[in-house]
Amino acid sequence: DTYINDPYYTNGSSLLPKDISETVYDPAKQFWGGHWSLPNNDDIQEFIDNMEIVNTETITSAEIGKDVERITLRSKKNGKEITMLTNGVASNSGIINNQYMHYLSANRPNIYNCNYFNYNQSLKKDAYLRYVGYSIRPVLKELYIYPDDNKKDIIVRHIDNLAVDLGITKTVTENGEQVTYKVLWSPFNYGVESKVDLKT
Repeated sequence: DTYINDPYYTNGSSLLPKDISETVYDPAKQFWGGHWSLPNNDDIQEFIDNMEIVNTETITSAEIGKDVERITLRSKKNGKEITMLTNGVASNSGIINNQYMHYLSANRPNIYNCNYFNYNQSLKKDAYLRYVGYSIRPVLKELYIYPDDNKKDIIVRHIDNLAVDLGITKTVTENGEQVTYKVLWSPFNYGVESKVDLKT
């Protein structure tokens, strides 16, 4: 229902930017607010480069009534772990391709497709049709600037309950200056019940 069919596509131009991260088209940004966003291709590549798969386990997903793989990944930088699922994509016939992981990227290589974060025996980036239903695993850009240094431990502890610090950073140019963020990954998917806990 939220798919944007782009009527302004002519001669290679498009209404949608190539990277919708932190724009009005970014669902994580619009619904979670703050510095939450869809991961873009650079974020996904950093994840791939700095994570290793430590375990895969077949579980039955009550949501889709099918077996999926739960993948546990560990950071090569600080040893923290995060789990993801081979969640497939939603189509008119229900959930398909649930042997693969499909997490939406903020990037699109062309008007028809979007990039996504994939697992098929290994982690990689891939591209497929934009209009199928992807799962969303948001990221949080955190500057870690605190108004009161005495409150730093409290704030960090609170953030760790909401997003996993895997030791990954990202340097971008903002207003002519280079700024380095920590890129934290949500431990759960956008749209699940835990979103209420996140908002709280």
